[in-house]
Amino acid sequence: MRLICADCGGEPAHLYEERAFDGTGEPARVLRSKLCAACARARRRDHQQTGEDLHQPGATREELMFQLEEFFSLSGALEICARCHAQGTGCCPAPCRSLSVDGCLRKTLWCSAFVCSALINAVSELDPEAGRELRWLRREVAPAEYRVFEFVSRAPADMREDIRPLRLPPRYPQPLHIVNGARFRPGLSALAEEVLEVRRAWRSIEETEDNQTVTRSPQYRHFGQK
Repeated sequence: MRLICADCGGEPAHLYEERAFDGTGEPARVLRSKLCAACARARRRDHQQTGEDLHQPGATREELMFQLEEFFSLSGALEICARCHAQGTGCCPAPCRSLSVDGCLRKTLWCSAFVCSALINAVSELDPEAGRELRWLRREVAPAEYRVFEFVSRAPADMREDIRPLRLPPRYPQPLHIVNGARFRPGLSALAEEVLEVRRAWRSIEETEDNQTVTRSPQYRHFGQK
């Protein structure tokens, strides 16, 4: 189905999306537009020229990534993720440019906000509010950069989502409960084996489903799954 640009009436057009946020825990306001590539670039230029986002409250992309990475590092969550990859049940696709033997480098915000449900459940046992924030980040914030993640992780073109980002949000609400990550370390350490066992059980189910319906390249079998 060919789409027509809403601005100029030209073809072909694509479906573009941008997200705006009112506060931590609140659903994102999603605006979608059918635009050709030229009109999408024009809209981005208009936003840059007006400078309307310069004084919005909240965290920049880099600040939010730093906050998340600090939480995962201090809490010991990254160590659990490393063990998960070592046992062959990690979430990340093998061809991703950010994945290395020493951990992830040059991560996108989608990567930083993505946490598997097994690990979120463990965090929730220690602090329900922190668990809710992580679920909100994964559900509302991470999708804004999913196309960036698709590029960095080398997702095959035929597996990429049809919706493209018109522009990335200039600022994001700051989570309030995923601070002082070190306080989570003893509890997460005690729950690590349980998290890894859950991941092993899920992988067994995923592989059974994949064998029944071969719709994905094996190296991207778990691409984007939560």
